[in-house]
Amino acid sequence: MSIYTKICGINNIESGLLCSNLGADALGFIRYEKSPRFVELDVPLKIQEKLDKELDIVFVFVNPSEKEVKTVIKKFPNSIIQFHGEEPAGFCESFDRKYIKAFHAYNLRYWKNYMDLYSSAHAFLIDSGNSVQKGGTGIAFDWKLIPKTEKEKIIVAGGINSSNVSDLLSKKHNIFGIDVNSGLESKEATKDIEKIENFFKVLKKND
Repeated sequence: MSIYTKICGINNIESGLLCSNLGADALGFIRYEKSPRFVELDVPLKIQEKLDKELDIVFVFVNPSEKEVKTVIKKFPNSIIQFHGEEPAGFCESFDRKYIKAFHAYNLRYWKNYMDLYSSAHAFLIDSGNSVQKGGTGIAFDWKLIPKTEKEKIIVAGGINSSNVSDLLSKKHNIFGIDVNSGLESKEATKDIEKIENFFKVLKKND
């Protein structure tokens, strides 16, 4: 698929492998214990063992300790780290690997300063979370606010599903990728097989 597609909040083997088989470019695993989608490392380990193609394994942290991050990257040396909190740029860079830096749509007026500060980031993820709930709100922000930049890779998250993804992609926003989470769930933290399959059918029509 032409748009980089990351499916986040994966917490069981079946849905992870299904997303991979249908064309996902990345699978995201939440390592934030306050999230209902928090997952132990045995799940991504088993998924990785069964994968028949290469794709990005992304671990999502919110203000983690150095030890928490190092525990994960020791077991997944080729993984990408997504920092979804208020982590300083120096901390994000200290692990010497690709990282995605998330920030929230309500802070978009500062996007130039933010991207300068985290200039070493592999990509930037814009989410519709807030100061209380960092992500997984199921609510889309106003996509007209997406920064018009060709320099940085922009990944859009928040409220994306099979009903609105075509609209997002048809607007010709200069975005690198999309991140889909709650839009593929039948209930909180439970991915729905039918919704996943339908989403990828719609996505392929937009290629």
